[in-house]
Amino acid sequence: MSLLTIVDNVSRELKLGAVSSVVNNADENVRALLAAAKREGKHLVVRASLQALIEEATHTAIADEDQGDIGTIAPGFDRFVPETQWNRTTLLPLRGPVDGIEWQQIKARDSSAVTPYFRLRGDRLLIYPAPTAGHTIAFEYFSKLWVKAQDGTLKDDFTDDEDTPRFKESIIELGVIWRFKEDSGLDYAEKKRDYEIALKNATLTDNAERIVLGRGARRAHRSDYRITGAP
Repeated sequence: MSLLTIVDNVSRELKLGAVSSVVNNADENVRALLAAAKREGKHLVVRASLQALIEEATHTAIADEDQGDIGTIAPGFDRFVPETQWNRTTLLPLRGPVDGIEWQQIKARDSSAVTPYFRLRGDRLLIYPAPTAGHTIAFEYFSKLWVKAQDGTLKDDFTDDEDTPRFKESIIELGVIWRFKEDSGLDYAEKKRDYEIALKNATLTDNAERIVLGRGARRAHRSDYRITGAP
């Protein structure tokens, strides 16, 4: 479903009339709907851990703690998928991401460390101890490139009427409706409740569950990793 279809559907539901164009439309309501659609998409990137945005990065290591810019290693990088970081050559997991305090403790106290640790600093991927050059480092991550252009190019915002979101259009439509109502000074509480319920259900069903074994075993779900935030 394209941006045009999304905005047209929402506009009709709000009794604003049909929409034949979006990005270059001068109509104030259409411009407001476009702004709401952009805001909703960017919000979903950081709030919901949706599998449609999961990418895999494989990196050929260099013999240095600083492995390079994370945006080059993992195009569109937003955040790591937890516990997916491995050195495929040594078959050892990478522990992290650790914060600055733990990183400095590790480097000060464990100069002969065998277990590799990693962190991001200044948008650079750091690994300690430095891996052997040529080793393959792999991990999964959530991309901030939530829009797909007609030619398949991924990007981080709507810029063309034929752009499509990479996650459920129905969620975006519900998000646009309540955001437009809020921006217009209208009662949006009921529409926001509908949106929150739909988003929760979509997140819960987005990935298959996996079993975590051991004492106090429970079902772990991708929603365990969801990052929530204010709309």
